Amino acid sequence: MVLRMKSFFKMILLFSWGFFALLVMLTYQNRARSQGPSHRIHTVKNGTQMKPQTHHASVGLKGSCLVEEDVCLLRERNASYLWYHIRTFEYAINKQCEGKEKSPYLLVLVISDPRDPKTRSMYRQTCGSVKAHMGKSIKTMFFVGKTNDSLVENAIIKESEQYGDIIKIDFEDSYKNYTLKTLLAFRWAVDYCPGAEFVFRCGHDVITNMREIVGYLTRLPPSMRATLFSGFLFTRPGRPHRDPNSKFYQSHEQYGPSTYPPFISGFASIFSLGAIKILNSASLNQHLFIEDVYLASLAHKHGIKLINTGRYFWFMPDIKYEDILRNKCGLLQSFAIHRPPTLAVWKILNGNLTKEKACKSSIHYKSTKKGQ
Repeated sequence: MVLRMKSFFKMILLFSWGFFALLVMLTYQNRARSQGPSHRIHTVKNGTQMKPQTHHASVGLKGSCLVEEDVCLLRERNASYLWYHIRTFEYAINKQCEGKEKSPYLLVLVISDPRDPKTRSMYRQTCGSVKAHMGKSIKTMFFVGKTNDSLVENAIIKESEQYGDIIKIDFEDSYKNYTLKTLLAFRWAVDYCPGAEFVFRCGHDVITNMREIVGYLTRLPPSMRATLFSGFLFTRPGRPHRDPNSKFYQSHEQYGPSTYPPFISGFASIFSLGAIKILNSASLNQHLFIEDVYLASLAHKHGIKLINTGRYFWFMPDIKYEDILRNKCGLLQSFAIHRPPTLAVWKILNGNLTKEKACKSSIHYKSTKKGQ
């Protein structure tokens, strides 16, 4: 009898807690509807993120929807500032892989700032000048958005006419739109360069060792080629930046969990085109948040393993180029280094010194690697 009474009171207690939780949830939802989203949320206009506003403005997104129209409208009505990537964006400057470059072995997608032609020019003279290695073709393209500066806009047109390696897409080019920019570059690769076998994605402020990358890809076992996603892997749980003044700020609406999953550093990474296709499709069912964690989250959900190669280097700002250049062994073995390329660095990467010889007489110096 006593046991039955205890069970009865437990059921009453559980029911009470469940009713209380439901009441709190309904109260919170009603309050959220009446007050609207937080003033810290970035509203969207014409497919681009805008500055924070006190009230959530009505949003007019252009382009056709890439998911079912009713799904598109529902997402835009409830959280357009998180879902503006699910519509098409126009190309202000576009070209496709064709002719001899129709099926490059390695397609290099360089995420570039339209306001920085000097760094783009140095990348072309150095890392981007490698068109083939070991008989494998390499094609490099720069991706930019739009600005409100007419001088920059005109300069991009002239630069494109001169080099023919720029893709300009109709969205506001800003750090807040970095995830969108990467996804649009992936979308371009799938739509306009479907013959590519592998894709290397980086910024134009990254020293890229094309020869080492191609050598790595040619040695991959067949089991890794279909859905390759490789780079510098963070395994320690990172925490989202909740300070709205931080460059890396993530609201709870953008990213709810208190820690990040393992992710590949966003400054440089290697993919198979098969992995790009999966991530591109999966992105249509995932709202936007910080780019490197975003791509890793999609990969985790869809069975793509993150591969840590250990050959990506992140040098802190207080490390001088002279110090980097002394470590010729590290330079010649690296895939990518998060520093803008220079002619001095390129002289080593493109010279006659082999990594085997350099590493025999390597001078080890104090450097800082990003991550582990």
